[in-house]
Amino acid sequence: MVWVTSRAWLGGTFIADQDRYAFGIALFVLLTLGWPHTPSLQIDTDEEVDAIYERHEVGDFDTSVADKDFPILAKVIQKCWQLEYQSTDELLADVQLGHKACSKLCEKLYWLFRVADDHYLRS
Repeated sequence: MVWVTSRAWLGGTFIADQDRYAFGIALFVLLTLGWPHTPSLQIDTDEEVDAIYERHEVGDFDTSVADKDFPILAKVIQKCWQLEYQSTDELLADVQLGHKACSKLCEKLYWLFRVADDHYLRS
């Protein structure tokens, strides 16, 4: 399971880091439409999952979420994967900042496309 961190399962004990790690995986997938270190959402074998997991175990984290497009959310993903959040409240505060930044970008894109549509309809 690529969304599980090994530290979460040490001794068979569940810890909150597992949820935060999994959130980082989910956010990565939503922003890239692919699994870490893979070009798509298609993972066919356990070996592919193991390869991703092994890369994370040695600190080789995928950085495909571009800092220029989603700088705050890119940092959230990395902090989730590196188990840097001390609490879920801290994670949620960062996500709210990222959401505000993305909302502003989406609003700009909306108006850009609206102007383009208006121009197209008039021609």
